[in-house]
Amino acid sequence: MQIGAATPVVWDSPAEKIEVGKHFAYFEDTAKNKSISQIAAPEFESRFTDSVAETLNFGQTNHDYWLKVTFERKSDAPRSRVLEIDQSNIDIVEFYAPVGGGKFEVQAAGMLYPFEARQIKNRNFVFAIDLAPGEQKTYYIRARTCGGLILPFVLWDKDAFVDYNANVQHGLGLYYGIMLVMILYNLFIYFSVRDVSYFYYVCYITGLLWLQLVLTGHGFQYLWSGSSWLQRNSYILSSNFMLASVLMFAKRFLNTKELVPRLDKAIKITIGFLTFLFFTPLVLSPEITTKATLAVTIPPVVMVLAAAIIAFVKKYRPARFFLLAFTVLQLAGIIVVLKFTNVLGSNVFTDYGLYFGSALEVVLLSIALADRINIMKKEKDDAQRKTLEMQKILTESYARFVPRDFLASLGKESILDVKLGDQIQKNMAILLATFARSQRCQKT
Repeated sequence: MQIGAATPVVWDSPAEKIEVGKHFAYFEDTAKNKSISQIAAPEFESRFTDSVAETLNFGQTNHDYWLKVTFERKSDAPRSRVLEIDQSNIDIVEFYAPVGGGKFEVQAAGMLYPFEARQIKNRNFVFAIDLAPGEQKTYYIRARTCGGLILPFVLWDKDAFVDYNANVQHGLGLYYGIMLVMILYNLFIYFSVRDVSYFYYVCYITGLLWLQLVLTGHGFQYLWSGSSWLQRNSYILSSNFMLASVLMFAKRFLNTKELVPRLDKAIKITIGFLTFLFFTPLVLSPEITTKATLAVTIPPVVMVLAAAIIAFVKKYRPARFFLLAFTVLQLAGIIVVLKFTNVLGSNVFTDYGLYFGSALEVVLLSIALADRINIMKKEKDDAQRKTLEMQKILTESYARFVPRDFLASLGKESILDVKLGDQIQKNMAILLATFARSQRCQKT
């Protein structure tokens, strides 16, 4: 581990995009009481540790982390550069730009500040880097959050960043559009067929969309930009709402009460606990609620997959598309994890695999719901057909003992239509003859 030996970033490199994480050095301020004047002092230089990774990952922490990086411009070619932290959910990001005389201009951003406080309006944290030809400057950043602190630093050519950001906006806009269409489509079907499975499914998609808006930063940028409280707590709210909804959906769709009764009880308990966690931001700090939410994220996913696999093994036909949908989402999640652990490189599938996977999942689940409705309709039609056949057999059987003229006089078509108390009054002529009189007539 090297101390204070980070090399400067060449500002006028021909590359439009440069990952500069390894050019940073950092200091962990566990007491959270250091100022920029202390941090930038020459005697503090030796307390910084050089980064050995392009993405700085400090894990779950609520300490202050001070970072510094030096940029060097050698040529006088006209160019504009911006530094991006490819991350949206950090409580505090303070960017200190040197202005001469040992003084700094600070730009404050993060979830603790209104979105409008940012100089460059972007869902991520973006700061301008200005250097004169032959100039070298050292910039400082203070970062703190209540969850996982991950800092991917990228130096962009400004024009290239604008183009890249526009493409990302268009792609995510398409994703949001797909999710909204699926919400409205399934909500319409719910009001048409009144199957509560569709309602739970709509809640699940809504929770998933809410969570994605939080993670991408677009929710804070466009929907609740003035509410720091909502941005800090939306991860807890959206995650617990989504997980509780998907459990209720799986419980209903997979008929876990009949197929997997033991797991069904565990699902009920988990739904209750997630509902409790949903309301905890009202009384507890994000430092507590975030860790609690992270701790309960895996069990619901395992329960849903286990229920789907068991139902599929038991030849419950609706489980086919359900299992396929969640398998697709899990594979997408694994790809993203492998990217962050540096097992897979950065490409369109690893960068946006979770969006592809979740969009495909909601489409497959809609197909699963439609397939389930078709199965239920076929079963209902088969049951009605068998009932009609049985009624026909019973009617033919009773006809052997009850004359049709008697049923006609009652105004009934079938013995099955006759109810207790049915009667009719008519004038009748009765012919009586005795056997004895008949014999006398024969003798004479």
